[in-house]
Amino acid sequence: MTGLVVKLAFLFVVNTVPLLFVGAMIREQAWMGLAVTVAATLAIDYAYLSPRSIPLKYLLPGTLFLLCFQVYPVVYTGYIAFTNYGTGNILTRVQAIERIQAASVRIPPDAVRYSVAPLQGDDGELALLLTDPDGEAFVGTTARLAPVDEVGDIVTDGDQIAAVGPYERLGLGEAQAFATQLQQLRVPVEGGEIQLQSFTSAALAETTRMYDPETQVLTDAATGTAYTASRGSFVDAEGNRLTPGWRVAVGPDNFVRFLTSPLIRGPFIQVFVWTYAFAILSVLLTFALGLALAITLNHPDLRGKKLYRGVLIIPYALPSFMTALIWAGLLNTQFGAVNRILGASIPWLADPVLAKVSVLLVNLWLGFPYMFLVCTGALQAIPGDLLEASAVDGASAPSASAG
Repeated sequence: MTGLVVKLAFLFVVNTVPLLFVGAMIREQAWMGLAVTVAATLAIDYAYLSPRSIPLKYLLPGTLFLLCFQVYPVVYTGYIAFTNYGTGNILTRVQAIERIQAASVRIPPDAVRYSVAPLQGDDGELALLLTDPDGEAFVGTTARLAPVDEVGDIVTDGDQIAAVGPYERLGLGEAQAFATQLQQLRVPVEGGEIQLQSFTSAALAETTRMYDPETQVLTDAATGTAYTASRGSFVDAEGNRLTPGWRVAVGPDNFVRFLTSPLIRGPFIQVFVWTYAFAILSVLLTFALGLALAITLNHPDLRGKKLYRGVLIIPYALPSFMTALIWAGLLNTQFGAVNRILGASIPWLADPVLAKVSVLLVNLWLGFPYMFLVCTGALQAIPGDLLEASAVDGASAPSASAG
């Protein structure tokens, strides 16, 4: 009974957590993520509810984590390599157009002016009671501008409108509490938006850059410049680009640019070579030192082996970030203990070559205890009769261990 309760509680959590993200995925139109989330949740439900899927209970969690944290990053990185994704090209095309148009909004000198009264709805939504120069009253929200008679019943207090439908008028003192939200409130209208200038006035701001979806051309009304869509950006006839751009597939262009541009090729090759050199040298050095110490401390006549082994695994027991900070201080050019002991002023962390050597040494300090433990365990697992037989045959201790 207890096991059933625990299983149901686990499945409740597994099914509840994805629901917290489903709404956001739908709003962002992340259909692939939504499909994967639903499929993974259903697979877990099947594995833990079906009596015929006992192996899946052990295989499925690890498989899902492997797909999420190993396979997906690799596949997504490969996909990104064939796009223009990067600074300035992160948004979608629709989002980029909206940003460009929002950045071009301005209030002209002859703009239509409105008298304003802040409103607040029953659900806390803020709105504006706008009166144009002709005396027509409107209610403006972040969604639309509507005449007051379309919003709901009108309640007056003398000559003023006190409430419209679900909205009630705020006094100036009450509006101060929502000053930031009111200043950011934009009422969309054809050709622009209405912006609040003070708690009592607003103006119609015009969008100078208009987009024609049929021709896919963005036109700046102030200058008459036309921008056409080209490889994830709007570009004019002179090659000037508007920011931000959007994500598009560019095929192998990134690789061509990498191979042909000396500004990219040179640094990339250096980083690429150093990455592999660091990985290979780190493994070789830590394994060599760990194996040497393991063989040394595996001698049967050596006294104090437990003490030595306990001391040697201390670097492995300490937090890596703390050890890195300590070594950064030890290798400091002016005040570091290493230079004081050597009586020198060696730029361990400032010189490009010495900095790489320092990184390898610090990583050796952090990594050799692990290799030492692995090699010690392997040596301890060698049967004693094999070691005795090799000794009879005249093999040395290192040769016998290696054999």
